[in-house]
Amino acid sequence: MRLEANELRDTIDLDGEWRFIADPEQLYRADRLPDGEPIKVPGSWEAQVARPYRIVSAWYRRPVELPADWAGERIVVRFEAVMYRCDVFLNGIRVGSHEGGYTAFDVELGDAIRPGEANDLAVHVVNPLNAIEEYPAFSVEEMTEADRLERERPLAEAPRQTDVVLEPERDLALGLPGTPARPGARSDPPRA
Repeated sequence: MRLEANELRDTIDLDGEWRFIADPEQLYRADRLPDGEPIKVPGSWEAQVARPYRIVSAWYRRPVELPADWAGERIVVRFEAVMYRCDVFLNGIRVGSHEGGYTAFDVELGDAIRPGEANDLAVHVVNPLNAIEEYPAFSVEEMTEADRLERERPLAEAPRQTDVVLEPERDLALGLPGTPARPGARSDPPRA
């Protein structure tokens, strides 16, 4: 994740430690968040917090120092992905949102920025998949067991696939579907 400034694309890398605040009951607001616990970004809370199950709503936050010479510039924060829906806040002001996990998106920070001082960047994330107690095909425990078993068996036998070789001249001469037949070409394939 990074902040981008002007046409020269000055950037600030935002990867690293953020603060995580679980908010399953959606009690918090961007301008009144508790400190939270450390979490690494990029990364998901499901893989990093002690009890991730059933957390549908949570916050990521961190302070961001914006250089004073960025005043008056168009400042954009670039997210590589947020699963699944999010609202982005800077200094308690909602500056954008996005829906659709695993897709990159940008949010312009606009008038909420305070160049030359610390800014509080907060992202409220809602992942409705975490409300599912058991995924349709497997439970979390079954997926963990399957993952463990797969690692123990790195090599596996796989069915053989017959190679298909396309020969444009021959296929054209035979008038195979999708190829124009040439006048005088045989209509049925040769027999072996």
